Amino acid sequence: RFAVEGAPVAGVSVRIVDAADRPLPDGCVGHIQVRGPNVTSGYWRDESATREVFCGDWLRTGDLGFLRNGRLCVTGRAKDLIFVNGQNLYAHDIEAVAAKVEGVDASRVAACAWRAPGEDRERLALFAACAADEAGAAIFADIKRRIRRTFGIEPDTLVPLRPAGFPRTTSGKLQRYLLRQRLERGEFDAESARMAELVAAEEARRAVKGDAIHRHRVRSAPVVVRADGPRPR
Repeated sequence: RFAVEGAPVAGVSVRIVDAADRPLPDGCVGHIQVRGPNVTSGYWRDESATREVFCGDWLRTGDLGFLRNGRLCVTGRAKDLIFVNGQNLYAHDIEAVAAKVEGVDASRVAACAWRAPGEDRERLALFAACAADEAGAAIFADIKRRIRRTFGIEPDTLVPLRPAGFPRTTSGKLQRYLLRQRLERGEFDAESARMAELVAAEEARRAVKGDAIHRHRVRSAPVVVRADGPRPR
C-alpha cells in the first residue's frame, strides 16, 4: 500500500512521465516531475548536473508515482527499482520478504540491481548482516528460497556484511546505490564468491537430506494388496 500525498500546493504543477519524458495518463506509474516558483532553479555552479535534472522547466525528482484525480501517490525512488527477468520490483519489497527469514535483521538487509563488467543484463544482489560461514550460508539459502517462492526469481549475488557495513544518510536512510557502486567496482568479489560456494554446499546438503526423507517415506508406506479374482462363497 502507498500513501496518498495529496494535491499540489497553489502555483506548483506535477506531472507523471515515462522514461522518455512523455506524459502518462491518470493512474499510470511513472517518473514524477514538478515545476513552480518555489522549485529549485538548479545546482550551484554545476550546469551539467542542472541540465540532467531538468526537462525544460520541469524538475526530475527521481521519484516514481502516479496521479489520481489530481492527487499524488509516491511509490518509490527510480534508482531503487529493480528490473530482473522482465519484472519490475522494488528493492524494499524484496528486503521485506528477506527479513521474514529467521536470523535476518530487517534493518540490516539490502537489495539492489547491478551489472557485471561487459554485461547488459541486470543482476539481483542481496546483502545481509550475517557471518561468512556455514551459519550465514543457511540464512542466505533460506532467503533465496523465500524470494524464489514470492517473486519467481533468485538473487544472483549474496554478500554478507557486518551490521555497520550498511551505508546510510544522516537521517538513517539506506543508501543502496553505494552498495551497488562498491559491488560494480569488485569490492565484494571475494565475499560473494565464498558465500556462493557455502550456499551451494548448503543447498546440496538439503537436497540429499530431502531425498533421503522421501525414500524413507516410500519404504515406510503400507502396501495394499487387492485380490482381483473371484471371492469364495
